[in-house]
Order: sequence, then structure tokens, then C-alpha cells
Amino acid sequence: MGEPVAFHQLREEPDQDGDFDLVYEQERCEDEDRDDARPYVPPGQLRENTPAKKRRVTKFPAGAWKFVKRLTGDHPELKKPEKEKPRTHCCIFETVEPSGRTTCCYALLRLNRSAGGSWNTTGALEHFRDHHPASEIGKAQNKKQNKSEEEKQLALDVAAGVSAELRASSTKRGTKPISSFFSLTSKSDKTAVALAMSARWYVYGWTRVSKRTFDDPTFREMNGAYYMLGGAKGGMEAPALHRHGLKHWVVSEFKTFVELNKLEMSLEYEAADGNQFGLSLHDGGTLKDHHKREAVGFSYVDRDWGGVHTVCLGMVPIGESTNRNTASLLKDLSLERMGIAYTKVVANVVQDRAAIGVAGELGYEEEGCDMHDISKITRSAIGDLTRSRNKKVINAFPEGQKIMKKAHDMAKYFSYGKRADDLLAMSKGIDGPEIRLKLDLNETRVTARHSLLHSELRLNRALKCYQLQHAKVPWKVTEKDWEHIAEFEAVMRITDTPTKLVQSESLYLGACAAALKIDMIAKLGDDAELQVVQLENVTKEPKMPREPVSKDDLSAVGRMCLERARLEAERRFCGNKTEEILDYCYKMNDREKIATLLDFRTVNCDHIPPFMAKTAKGLLQELYIQYGKRAFDYKQEKVAASGIVEDQQEEDDDDDDDAGLGLGAWDMDVDDDDDDDAGGAAAAATPCSNLEEELKKEFQKAWKAWLKHSKKIKWKTEFPGLAGLDLVEDLLPLDVSCLYKKIADDPTFGLLPKLARASRGSIGTLPAESFCERIISAANLILTEGNTLLGTEELDMLAVLRMNREYIEYLREKHADFVRQKKLHSGRGNPCRGKREPRTSSITLIWHRLA
Repeated sequence: MGEPVAFHQLREEPDQDGDFDLVYEQERCEDEDRDDARPYVPPGQLRENTPAKKRRVTKFPAGAWKFVKRLTGDHPELKKPEKEKPRTHCCIFETVEPSGRTTCCYALLRLNRSAGGSWNTTGALEHFRDHHPASEIGKAQNKKQNKSEEEKQLALDVAAGVSAELRASSTKRGTKPISSFFSLTSKSDKTAVALAMSARWYVYGWTRVSKRTFDDPTFREMNGAYYMLGGAKGGMEAPALHRHGLKHWVVSEFKTFVELNKLEMSLEYEAADGNQFGLSLHDGGTLKDHHKREAVGFSYVDRDWGGVHTVCLGMVPIGESTNRNTASLLKDLSLERMGIAYTKVVANVVQDRAAIGVAGELGYEEEGCDMHDISKITRSAIGDLTRSRNKKVINAFPEGQKIMKKAHDMAKYFSYGKRADDLLAMSKGIDGPEIRLKLDLNETRVTARHSLLHSELRLNRALKCYQLQHAKVPWKVTEKDWEHIAEFEAVMRITDTPTKLVQSESLYLGACAAALKIDMIAKLGDDAELQVVQLENVTKEPKMPREPVSKDDLSAVGRMCLERARLEAERRFCGNKTEEILDYCYKMNDREKIATLLDFRTVNCDHIPPFMAKTAKGLLQELYIQYGKRAFDYKQEKVAASGIVEDQQEEDDDDDDDAGLGLGAWDMDVDDDDDDDAGGAAAAATPCSNLEEELKKEFQKAWKAWLKHSKKIKWKTEFPGLAGLDLVEDLLPLDVSCLYKKIADDPTFGLLPKLARASRGSIGTLPAESFCERIISAANLILTEGNTLLGTEELDMLAVLRMNREYIEYLREKHADFVRQKKLHSGRGNPCRGKREPRTSSITLIWHRLA
């Protein structure tokens, strides 16, 4: 070794790898045999590393510590302040040069220290990988890195969708193909198929799966047994995926979803002529790790009228849940995962009333969640929900709370032990229903409370017999209590149906949800009759006998239950701000008014008074003009962007110039003849000097044609098997997209078919954000007790993929050409071996960047 070098004579310079090495400022020594590659560190300034108390077994920690020593307190590097990040260790690995000279590294390293006092070897191992690749430790680290890159590349290669041959071979009767995760072009790559299937089970499986499952020896042995049973040859081990490699597969599938979703959104935006076409959904929730996150969804009607698609965009963490923070989060997520600005694609926003201010912050009409509103009507009716003023309850209902407590205690009594079997045998002996009581364990859905009472009414005869034989039961239900339970169930039955229907994500409820609420409010009125169960006539049949009971014939407690439901309904839907029933009518918002006119099922209904219909028509005309103007501007923007210059030439006065409005595929001619037959709209047009006036004329003609067409629809011919024409009972569940497909390209109706599909008044708008609550539930299934340390980013990706399983399958089939055309280029340079050419995947992968 050479003479020690003074540290004040050293400086730091970045090397080619971006790291900082110590180099000499002094002139080079004349002695060529002197080792001057690194500054010499005296042995007195080095010591052994503090051993870990419980070190997890790794492959090369001992080898690393053999050549990496800790600096002592006398070393000048350790006298630097912590903010300058002083080095903590020195590498003393010796190498033999081709000339036979031995050199020592003496590189100073900064390693991290755990709370238990032990030092992390990661920095030391990376140093050997980058600067001593020929050493045993360096070779092992490079091999590990290459294996990780190969696993990552394989994950990216097979994340696109399955080949036709593999789909055909794996599809059985009653099962779905496995095409939602990977696709292989090589029939011989069985290992890739096995690994992809393992990752797919983790991402899309129905059960709670922890990453540690993949390291469980019994799980791996089980897979190996099935592998050998399937005909493995030569004693080969079954290909197994480790838990550390799972994230590569998750990231690959998530990127695939984002790129496909961006493509789909761009095509929908194009089909809507640059107008807003979707619905934004969001809801906040706290998961099992006690961190609050925002569930975000997006819903739209397919441009080919292929149905309503509801997409999970994210399950992302949110700090303070203010209106401004939530609005900012929604905007950022829209750009990141749809590729288009939030305000360009979102036409409506639905959220819980606790977050209704977010819509105002974004500039949209404030609209609450119908599911929560109707549920709270039921809870108010039975006394679960009360209002306070100055911390004093002003609408207490102790009688109702007492009845519901008895019902709950009765079901809880039979929820365990031999009692449930005894009750079932007793019911069977008296020719009653063979069912069990449904305990209301679900606290978020009021349907659980209704199911509780409904099951008890079906078993009322058996429960009465059991009470007679067991006098010491903790619950005592009298005949009067049974009467109250039957009346409560009759009131809850009125609100139970709309609560369930508004949560549908496939029905076209944009206009029908308002009809549901109007019908519900009418059934809660003074003139309505409740359908109360006849307790003595209940049999084993699922449908219980009922009899109509007027409000005056109800008990005092049952009458109070009905009045509380009516008052809460008026307060939430009719604008009543008092504590008295005022018989107010349902107050539609602007979106519902427009959708009512665009839905063929509701446009001719009489649930809208004439004055409201006139207002709705004015709103529809305003939307029509706004939509047309935006479409015209969008077309001009496309022309300008494409660099196309249209030559304007003067024509002779005798020639008819077929100018039109220039609004794209739905250009329609306008004449001044006010003929009831809208077919005249296809006559020759005059040059458009005022776009707004022309759109007004166009709307009037299209609206007349719309009304005439809606009255000519033969519902029972279009939908064979239709029992009647009741809006709620018969027409609401219908898939009416077939009616709109027939007129989608008919210029007679102008823009109205497009408005019905993709606008603020879309008939496919969801009235509830229950989809976001399902996202939260899915995230809780992923975040198990053994998985609470799952990273925020990975949890977000897994929740999105699991919620969008069928949607991703749909996108892959719809954009099959896009999948085949795009290829992924990946590859990362290795600093110890120089840069490497990026590898081109032999498997087609979805990878597309949208501007």
C-alpha cells in the first residue's frame, strides 16, 4: 500500500454512472507501482459491522460484510452534518490487474441502518454489482437482476389476451374463457401459460388471496402434484410464480387497461362530436389499514348502443376530504387514466350528499345518490334515523326502535346453537316454510332490515309455537307487536324496490329513476293503501298473502311509521324544509327533466305536469343548441388540426349550393315550411348565416318527429312476452337500446338520438353511486389482515383490475386489431456491462400513447 493521502486534498466528481467518486487534486505520483486508484483508509479507522439480532437469511450478506467495513468516529467523513449525507462504510475488496498488481477499492459507501441497529446490505451489494462484476458477489447480483428483468419482460409479453387456440381449448360449457389476462403466439410456451394463470388467479380471483400464499410450500406442492398428474415428463418441476414477481404482472395488466381505456374514451369523445358524454361517480371510504381513500368510477353508454359501461378508474388515497381536494383528484385521475380532461368528458356528477359540494366546485348541477336518500327514508320510518337540533332529538320514535330491537333480538337468538334447527323442525311440522331467520348484520344496506322482518313474518307461526313451548326466551313478542311488525314491513316494502333498482348498473335509468321516486311518494300518501301481510294465512309459499289497509285502519305505531316515511321523502325529494307533511310533489332536477323527454318510455307519460313539461322542452332545446355548437367547433378544430384547407368558390346563382350546417354525419337540411311531418327536414338547405337560429329550427322539426315516432312504437311487438305497459313494473327493466339503434343515423331526428345516448340528459345515467361502494368493498377484500402492508399503488391497481375484469375483456375483444398491431419495447441498461439494446417483444402487447 502507498502512503496515506490527506483528505483535504480530495474532491468529489460524478463518474459515468452518476455516482460520486473521490479523486485526487494533487499531481499524480511519479512512482508507477503505487496504488492510487482510491484514497487509502488506515485500518484504525475501520471496524466490524454491528451484527443483527435477528437477521433474515439472505444469500450473500456474509460475503458483503467481509469486504465492506464500517468507518469509525475518527474518520473525517463521519464529522459531516447529517444533511450532507456522510458516507458510513468503506469497501476493501482487492482485485488483481492483468499486470499482476493488486489494487484495493477503498470506495466510501453510504448504507442505511435499521432501527434495531443492523446495517442494510443493499448498497454494498449494488456496489459489487456495478464496480466488481467479476467477483462472486457481483456475479450473483447480476444474475439476480437479469432474472428479475426476464420475469418482468415475460409478464409484459403475456399480458395482452389469450390466443384463439388457447381460448378454444380452455373454454368449457358454462365457463368463461381465460382470455382476460394473457395471449401467447407460441404454442410451446407452456411455462408462460402457467405463470400467467397464477398471476391471473391472484388479480381476478373471487377469494381473498395473500401474496405469501405463493411462497407457501403446501400450495406449491399442490400445484406440482397437479402438474405431474397432467402428464409432466422427465421429472420436471412445475413452474411456480413467487410473490415478489407478482407485482410485475399486476403492473403489466394495469398498463394494458389504461391504454385500452384511453383508446376507448378517445373514440367515445369522437362519437360525441367533442361533447361531454359520461357520468362521474365518487365516494370516500376508510379501509382496514385506517387510511382514507376515494373510490372513483365513470359510466357511459356505448357509442353503438351496446349497453351501459361502468368503469372503475381508481381507489386512490386522499388527504383532507375537502371539496377542492376531491375535485382536484378527480381532474388528475381523468387525465391520467382516460387521457382527456375531466370537464370535456363528464356531463353529470353523482355522489353522496355529504360530498355534494364537489359537484358545485367542478361547476356541475348538484345531485345526490338516490340509493342513500331512499335508504334514509326507510331508516327514518322505523326510528333508526332521527334529527337533532341543539343536540336534542326533535323527531324521536321510541316505539319504532323498541319494535325493531325485539325483531333483532329474536333473530339473534336463533342465529347460533341448536335453536335454529329446532325452529326449522317446528316450522316443517306445521307445514310452514323451511327457511332460517335473516339477521340484519349488514349495517350499510337498509334491505337487511327489511329482510329481517320479512323472514320473521314468514316464520311467524313457528315463532309463536316456539315461544309457547319455551317461556323463558329473552324476547317476548305479543300479538300487538306482530301487528306492528307486519305494518312496518309493509312500509319498508314500498321503499325496498326502488332502493334495489336504482343500484342497477345495466338498466337505462336516466329518466325512470324519477318515475320510481314519484311512484314511491304517491304510495306513501294519505290516500294510498298498504299491502299488509295476513299473519294467520301464511304458508310455505314464498309469496305471502296480503290485504290492503288504509292509513286510518293502521295502528297508532304503524301510522306514525308511514307518516315519518312520507315526511322524510318530502324533505329529500320535494323541497319540504319543515317538520310537517305538506303534500309537496316530487321536484325534478334539470337532468331528469331532459332525460324524461329523451326516453321513449317516459316522454308520453302523465307523471309530469304540463308546466314542468314545458320547462323540460326549453331545457332540451338549450342543450340541443349547446351540443350543436360544440359539435360544429369540434369539426372545425379537427379540420384545422389536419391541415385541410377547403377552397371556397363562388357558384352561379342558378346552382343550388348544398352547404348544410357542417356538423358532421348528422348534417340535416332546414326549410322554413312549418309542416308537422318532420320528413320535410331533408329538403334542400340554404346557407347557414346564424348557427343558433338554424339549430332552433332544426330542433323544432326533430322534436315533432320524435314525439310522433314515440307514439307509434308497438311495445309488445318490439318486446315479445311483455305482460303490460306499466312503466315501473313492465317497461323499466327493458333494454330499449334496440329502439335507438334503428333511428341512430336517421337525419329526421337531428341530434336527439345522440343526446339520448351521450349528453347531460342521457337515458343511461346512473342515479346512485353504489358502484363506488362496491369498489371500496373490493379493496377491503384485497386488503386482508395479513395484507395490510400492501402498497397504496398496488392496492389501487388491484382494485381497478378486479372491478374492471369484464370491461377489460370487452375492450380486448372490441379492439382486437389494436391489440395485434401494437408492440411493447422494453429493456434496461446494465451499468456494469454497458447499455443494452432494447428487446422487442415477440408477443403482441397493447401499448399506445394518446396525446
